Amino acid sequence: MSRIVDRLIDQVRRETENEDVSSTSGIQDIEFLQYLNDAQDRLQSLITATHPTVFVKEKIVDVIVDTEIYDIPEDAYKENAVTTVEYSPSSNIEDYYHIEQTTMKRRDTAVQGFPVTYIRRSGQVLLQPRPQQAGSLRLNYIKRIDRLDKRRGVVAVALLDDSTRTITTLEFDPSSSNPALDANTLLEDNYLTICDRDGKPTMRNIPIDAIDAGTGVVTVSAGFTYEEGESISVGAYPVSGKDARTHSELPRMCERYLIAYASWKILKRDSSVDFAEQQSELLQMENDIVNSFADIDDDVHFVPTLNHWSDWSD
Repeated sequence: MSRIVDRLIDQVRRETENEDVSSTSGIQDIEFLQYLNDAQDRLQSLITATHPTVFVKEKIVDVIVDTEIYDIPEDAYKENAVTTVEYSPSSNIEDYYHIEQTTMKRRDTAVQGFPVTYIRRSGQVLLQPRPQQAGSLRLNYIKRIDRLDKRRGVVAVALLDDSTRTITTLEFDPSSSNPALDANTLLEDNYLTICDRDGKPTMRNIPIDAIDAGTGVVTVSAGFTYEEGESISVGAYPVSGKDARTHSELPRMCERYLIAYASWKILKRDSSVDFAEQQSELLQMENDIVNSFADIDDDVHFVPTLNHWSDWSD
């Protein structure tokens, strides 16, 4: 697991001799965060281009009778980043079967039945034919790495209604100094995410209308419902924006690249002669890290069988 982003920022400051900072002078943390997030985006792009299965995530989507179109999860790496689609007419795990991808030219909205193909279109999956009964989709897609952000406060009170999956009361500690409540930054993105001490999000993408800096009371936007299994614990930490966390999802070995990339951007910003040397080191790091994600597998790989029913013939 990677270290908390504050430690990465501290190291970049030391390496670029930018340790002197105040609210009115020096390079602010927000700029370091931008460069660290740019580094993550760059690294994910390189890794995904060569090893596309590294960031695959699974999500179960409810299927509605006679409904053709379903959204690809908003944390997908790109709009059509679906790798496989499976359908279960009963939602039971043993009933899932793989459905093949087809093209828009094969779309037929007049037919209803059990889906056998799907079409990808601008962040959506279109089932063909339209489902004749409720069920579930099991989507595997390439997930976008969560943004990095600092802790912006501490949860003091969290009351949840699990029957409706709504937040009844949410308050941050206005007297905390480690970290201090940063209501302004949390409100800038209109959303916040709650993370545990290790940086793992426990409740994502909470829309907020207001935070009282004096009392710490948070006004959650009407209509918000959290995902099943999500929670908020007293002592957890809010971070600003959607799909954010305090520790990078990339493995620890990638820290050196995030730090080097952010340092390179700072040196370039400061017109330092060291930035050219840093750039050449970055390219070598990129190659090393991307190559390290190659599968180490001694198992025999067989040609996949697409038509499984052929195995059932007499």
